[in-house]
Amino acid sequence: MTRSFRAKTFLALALMMLAAVPTLAQTANARIEGLVTDNTGAALPGATITTTNVGTNATRVDVADVKGAYAFPALPVGNYRVQAELSGFKTEVTPLTLTVNQVARLDFKMQLGGVSETLTVTATAPLIEKSTSEISTLIDQKQIENLPLNGRNFTQLATLAPGVNRGIPGSNSSGGGSGTDAETFRYSEFGGAALSVNGVREQFNNYMIEGVDNNESLVNSIAYLPPPEAIREFSVITTNASAEFGRAAGGIQNLVIKSGTNQFSGSAYDFNRPKSLAATPKFATEKPDFKNNDFGLTAGGPVFRDRTFFFGSYHGLRNSIPVEAGNFVTVPTAKMRNGDFSELLDPKVSGLSGPVIIYNPATGQPFTGNIIPANLLDPVGKAYLNVYPMPTRAGAIRNYLTHRQKKSTYNDFDARVDQNMAQSDQLFVSASHWADKFSDPGRIPGYQAGFGAGTSENNGYTARVGETHIFSANLVNEARFGSTNFHFAFLPVSFGTDQNKALGIPGPGGVTTNNGISLIGGGDGTYIEYLGDFGQYRIKQRTLFFSDGVSLLHGNHSFKFGGTALRRDMAQERARFGKGFYFFRDCFGFLQGYTGYEVADMLIAKTNFTATGVPGGFVPRDTISWENAIFAQDDWHVNPKLTVNLGLRYDLLTPYYEKNNRMANYDPVTQKLILPNQNGAPRATIKTDRNNFGPRLGFAYILNDKTVVRGGFGIFYALDRGGIDNQLTENPPAVVTDFRFGDDPGANVKLSQPIPPPRAVDPNSPVLPLGSGVVYIPRDSEVPEVKEWSFGVQREIDSNTSGMVAYVGSRGDNLGTTITSAGFGGAVADRLTSIMYIGTSKYDALQMSLRRRESNGLSYLASYTFGHSTNEGPGFFPGNPSRGGSVTDPSCVSKGTTNCNLSLDEGNADYDARHRFTVAATYQLPWAKENALVGGWAVNTVLTLQTGTPFTVYDQSGKRADQVGNPNNGPENTSKWFNTAAFKPAAGSQGTEKRNAVRGPGTKTLDLSVFKTFGLPRYGALELRVEGFNIFNWAQYNQPNNIVGDSNFGKITGTRLNTERQVQLAARYIF
Repeated sequence: MTRSFRAKTFLALALMMLAAVPTLAQTANARIEGLVTDNTGAALPGATITTTNVGTNATRVDVADVKGAYAFPALPVGNYRVQAELSGFKTEVTPLTLTVNQVARLDFKMQLGGVSETLTVTATAPLIEKSTSEISTLIDQKQIENLPLNGRNFTQLATLAPGVNRGIPGSNSSGGGSGTDAETFRYSEFGGAALSVNGVREQFNNYMIEGVDNNESLVNSIAYLPPPEAIREFSVITTNASAEFGRAAGGIQNLVIKSGTNQFSGSAYDFNRPKSLAATPKFATEKPDFKNNDFGLTAGGPVFRDRTFFFGSYHGLRNSIPVEAGNFVTVPTAKMRNGDFSELLDPKVSGLSGPVIIYNPATGQPFTGNIIPANLLDPVGKAYLNVYPMPTRAGAIRNYLTHRQKKSTYNDFDARVDQNMAQSDQLFVSASHWADKFSDPGRIPGYQAGFGAGTSENNGYTARVGETHIFSANLVNEARFGSTNFHFAFLPVSFGTDQNKALGIPGPGGVTTNNGISLIGGGDGTYIEYLGDFGQYRIKQRTLFFSDGVSLLHGNHSFKFGGTALRRDMAQERARFGKGFYFFRDCFGFLQGYTGYEVADMLIAKTNFTATGVPGGFVPRDTISWENAIFAQDDWHVNPKLTVNLGLRYDLLTPYYEKNNRMANYDPVTQKLILPNQNGAPRATIKTDRNNFGPRLGFAYILNDKTVVRGGFGIFYALDRGGIDNQLTENPPAVVTDFRFGDDPGANVKLSQPIPPPRAVDPNSPVLPLGSGVVYIPRDSEVPEVKEWSFGVQREIDSNTSGMVAYVGSRGDNLGTTITSAGFGGAVADRLTSIMYIGTSKYDALQMSLRRRESNGLSYLASYTFGHSTNEGPGFFPGNPSRGGSVTDPSCVSKGTTNCNLSLDEGNADYDARHRFTVAATYQLPWAKENALVGGWAVNTVLTLQTGTPFTVYDQSGKRADQVGNPNNGPENTSKWFNTAAFKPAAGSQGTEKRNAVRGPGTKTLDLSVFKTFGLPRYGALELRVEGFNIFNWAQYNQPNNIVGDSNFGKITGTRLNTERQVQLAARYIF
């Protein structure tokens, strides 16, 4: 079915459902519904149902209709007392806890008697959902506060839900393996916010606080991470979300900040993780220098009893964690700094695979003894090499040991005020503010070395307002407003100093700045360590969110009609390559006029290529996009056993445009730039996809009082903007990034020579200047879409335990894919970034969960997923080595078509984990509870078992290898993880191996916390904790070496950073 056909099919239905109805946004509120009958099952119309919020005394009243049905929409989460009364029957009272977005089915079977006789039912919340087809998991306050959390980051608990994992280990979408990516520093594996839900990308989730948007727009991850002590609970909807939820094809995470009640309460806490209690990682010789101090306080209570309530929270974090522990990089030896490369003649001395001959670039003849005469040495090149520290071990490669530490400072504030203005009106205002700073000194003291080194700051706030007006028991209006503003800035290590001038490096166009040093180098590992960077940059984001609407209960229908309006502003300022890029890489001197070794080239020869942007300056760009939606949802209670969920959502997700038209697209056929509002192009240079209709269909059938069968289907739309380098605002003429190769003037210069400034770009020219970097997005690109479906059974096993088994499947289309420009003809052959929304994905899984609510001190949540996800690539944020990149034929780009053949890139998804099992349990030890010494103990644990994620094998030229056997029948040990004999170097342009054919090592961790609580009469309680992460110190291995011909091919040589056993001590005062 085509998108345009679907649009026509659903248009009439959408107009019919929405034209005359006010709008309602997605909120965090819950709903109670049910039937009132006598013991024979006959309906009791006229029964009065009253809900009372235990914490605030807010009440609502409804009267059962002729079928005995009642409902309370839009109830805030919390603890309630629900009362049913009718003349001639005993009054029945049931305590009930409502959770975020819950639809609680509560039926009353009333007994004959007087109204004054009260029957209190001791059951709490229903164990199984009987009115919805969605699959979701609730993480409650006790789990958030008590389970061991490495990094005290609540999003880790979302992985306890079936179908959810952390995504690609070390991917840029989670901040990179060491959390050094300047774009996503806040979302590193330690900080953690990357979640892959049901086999889709980590960027496809929707994060909300109290029903208000909490997403950032550049990487499409979470904007603000509230501390655990400020969170009441959150839910993760993984499948079949109702039509009120959108913007996400993955998970929908809705979080609620704590509220005040009529009772004063609060906490003060301090978590400390000393280095002395940590384990030494496998392959390491010493403990990592890991220090972490997490502290804060909370308080809440009444301002005016029963009317006004407050809650406030402060959270601080001070830590110093290893970014690289025991990593060796390459620095020049003492002899090399003076032109003596004789060490390279003996591989036993150099550590290289063979001798390296140094050639005279002027004659093409070898230097005698591999020694360059002193009179030929460039003094600037010598000064540059002397910046590097001396090697810490013998050899010419990987000879300097780095101990790179990142220091972080967090200061986060949260506040909320609730007001019961009248029985028919409730208002809340909440806000969060954060001021976070991260500093990383890099690999080389005093100089920019190592990606992400420098100082990063993130300051911002988010404000949320919600008002609920009750017209009647069956008609409720909700309004929501939210605004998020935050500012991210990155400054290099050497910002404020003119290191270029000090060394005699002229930089681009001879312009030097107080911005450190030009980007210089040839790589890492066996190549000399890079120095320098792209330059400082700033990103400002602002989101304005508004919604308003109604819930309508009519007969056996529960309607929701609604919509949202959301505007995103993002301002970018950076000087990409503003300091210039001098690139050196091994080239044979007798062929191309080089020495044959990049360190020698720095002394007497020239660069292989150069690059420059706007010298020394920022190019500001300010983009605007809209995310608007309308929806209609009908939960139709066909009969007491069957509920059908019918919904339709329309999303209008506009491409971004730049306020001052400082952006451009590209036409690969004419090789001309496409400018905003010119020659028929829209202002965004991309057409708005207006065909995003998303039907939702589901059912829940009650087989008996303890068993529900449910299933559903839905179409969901997602955003995938792609990070800072994949924006049309990076294109000329506003931003010119000039790469000079080969014989291009300025491509081959010495460090003592300036790089020419970027060449001017004429947007009307049919050919751009050679080397101009260009981003291309087809004008008719469609919004990424995922169809998902499920069928399952949920059963109440006993009075406190429920289980769920379900099949879940999804198919994705129009996913963002980057097509390599290799082989593309024309003037931008090597610098064309083609972003095509043509990718697909597949996911099929068996999902199971078992949940026990607290009883006799024990509660647990166990989840298991057996699934398989495939796609043609990870999108814009690769995690596993992407050495070979895409092998898709790029000719489709030059033809201006999106009909690209992606079959050669199809394979296991980077985050594909076939098996995943988690258990989270809390247990209050039962003995001697009243004894101050022996009682008050609790044990909490999280077990995670997951099979490995896949990777691809390449040869040393960067091509996929030829596969000649089964790679996954190897011994699976550190010296040889997979069957290395299954591969050989590629015989053709690409090898025969399919993408991600090899399975890497899995994950196995057990986290444990032990509490002792001391009661303090009249003053609350003091809780002392010991928490251990990976308490058995099971090694969490990196992927093995995947390069055919490398001496370490197939070997595992390291573990994931900061995954060794760590111990945390804590004290927590509660009142």
